[in-house]
Amino acid sequence: MITAELVTRDVDPTDRRASVVALTAAGRDRLAAWTTAHEHRMDVALAALDDADRAAIADALPAIFQLAERLGEPADPATGR
Repeated sequence: MITAELVTRDVDPTDRRASVVALTAAGRDRLAAWTTAHEHRMDVALAALDDADRAAIADALPAIFQLAERLGEPADPATGR
């Protein structure tokens, strides 16, 4: 990604052992294009579903959001949870 000039990597000024990686303008453009294409694919796929299937997905969204939040939490080594 550095070679493709999508990101830059510099030494962290506060901790020289670490790096700071940042999107370039080209990286932001590429990410925006991917996001737009992904949203279009999702719109097309959802439109192909019937009302009952779309309602089932909408009903499941709160649980899916909770799951996604928990995936970001560290696991307890003692329980694996």
